[in-house]
Amino acid sequence: MADAANTRMIKPKRPAAYEVGYGKPPADHRFRKGQSGNPRGRPRGQSVPLGRRDLLNAFTQAAREPIAITKDGRTIRTTQIEALAQQLTRKALQGDMKAAKLLFDNIKALAPATEPDGMSHEEWLEVLDNRPKLHPGIEVRFVDAGDMRLKLGET
Repeated sequence: MADAANTRMIKPKRPAAYEVGYGKPPADHRFRKGQSGNPRGRPRGQSVPLGRRDLLNAFTQAAREPIAITKDGRTIRTTQIEALAQQLTRKALQGDMKAAKLLFDNIKALAPATEPDGMSHEEWLEVLDNRPKLHPGIEVRFVDAGDMRLKLGET
């Protein structure tokens, strides 16, 4: 029994500076150098999330695909985006106010910001609103100060 009391279990020695814990697995459980942690994971160059430009290109490409539609009893071929624009315009003309608002919002967003003369529609409205409002019977003339002195008899 004395021998059993003096006997203790021998543990493998680890470096004193290395502490096992969260994110620090024991040395014998770590990945070997050159071995991937996920050997059957995602292959390179696959399934990269789409960015805004990629999504825009995908929608543009899909909208340009040809489609056959029936118009006035005849089948015509056009692009999907043109068919959508025609349908939106038709619904707006039939009195669908949501379609009309969507149509005008899209036209406004896609129209050039300025007129050929360099001023936008909003700028022209602002210029017209800022004009002095005159009564129709009042006439305004601009005269030189020298002319006024002569009429008043001043020299």
